[in-house]
Amino acid sequence: MKKNVLSKLLLAALLVAASLPALAQVATGDPGDDATPARGRGWWNDARVIERVGLTDDQRKKIEERLYDSGQRMIDLRADADKAQLQLSKLLAAADLDDAAVTRAMEQVTGAHCAIERERNQTRVDVARLLTRDQRVALARVLESKRGVEGRRPLMRRR
Repeated sequence: MKKNVLSKLLLAALLVAASLPALAQVATGDPGDDATPARGRGWWNDARVIERVGLTDDQRKKIEERLYDSGQRMIDLRADADKAQLQLSKLLAAADLDDAAVTRAMEQVTGAHCAIERERNQTRVDVARLLTRDQRVALARVLESKRGVEGRRPLMRRR
């Protein structure tokens, strides 16, 4: 009975952990939300944003470089999270649960997701440091106006 309850709790934790990446991608004002540098899109390349925020070519170049570097790291971090998740799933599928191994695997999953969030937030901080205070305020206003009512993105983008 105890193992059955533990299994259900672990499965619930697994489902929550698996949903974290999707939740993290919900638009939160993260400068990287709209695109990746490799696609050449993103708020830092939007003519309206450039004008309203007053971005310089040097700032845009540095933002692009920082987001590219972060994207490279995120590939590895997501792979680490996927591997940890796969290991946990394997342990949970076993006929006999090894509580210690499951606990270690859960810690690996949690640590991997924390590393992803740490990288995402550090990138936001680094990009914010590239902007002046006035530019950060202007950018927040522009991004908020693009999101629409109640912080949601508009269903259709203006072109």
